Amino acid sequence: RLVEQGKVDLRAPVRSYLSDFRVQDEAVSREVTIWHLLTHSSGWEGQVSGPDRGEETLKNFVSTLGGLMQLAPPGTAWSYNNAGFSVAGRVIETVTGTSINAAIRDLVFKPLGLPHAGTTAGDFIANRFAVGHLNRADNPPVLQRPFAPATSVTAGGVGVCIEDLLTYARFHLGDGRSASGERVLRRETLELMRTAQLHKQSTDDDIGIAWHLRTVGSVRTAA
Repeated sequence: RLVEQGKVDLRAPVRSYLSDFRVQDEAVSREVTIWHLLTHSSGWEGQVSGPDRGEETLKNFVSTLGGLMQLAPPGTAWSYNNAGFSVAGRVIETVTGTSINAAIRDLVFKPLGLPHAGTTAGDFIANRFAVGHLNRADNPPVLQRPFAPATSVTAGGVGVCIEDLLTYARFHLGDGRSASGERVLRRETLELMRTAQLHKQSTDDDIGIAWHLRTVGSVRTAA
């Protein structure tokens, strides 16, 4: 929605929104774009954890990436990248002037009609939900204590019930209108999100704008 509203340019450098952004490679720090973040093709190490969750989680996390090692030039390969999605989340916070929790609620949950969806423990506790368990060899699973949502909303940590999940899926299979008939996105935007941007090496998988695309039998899937 921010792209459609002209508030975010997919091809703009990340530094257009986060002036002090940097990873280990200075050229990449200057040139990596929002498109690279959303196609998992920034090329840096991505499976890194952030600090404990809070209102400034993403701001704090992005400030720790100065030594993040570059594995490939941006745009040359795609591999699932939590760090890149967290940077994208910080861009959303900067553009909207709100926390990522509030932004996701205002941009996604409310317009799509997802009344039970949430991103914080306070959201989850207001609904029935399944808590996490830890598997230990030769022992029964034990309850995870304390309850800890993922540290980055943009790279995990959204809680939904099956009804809301199906509503979300139905929206992406539609024409850009919510169940109430409200225009949320243009049909062309939904189609672009499912259009292959890069092919994954050694597989038949592609990456769209955040969607992982693959063909299973005769069915094209987006996950």
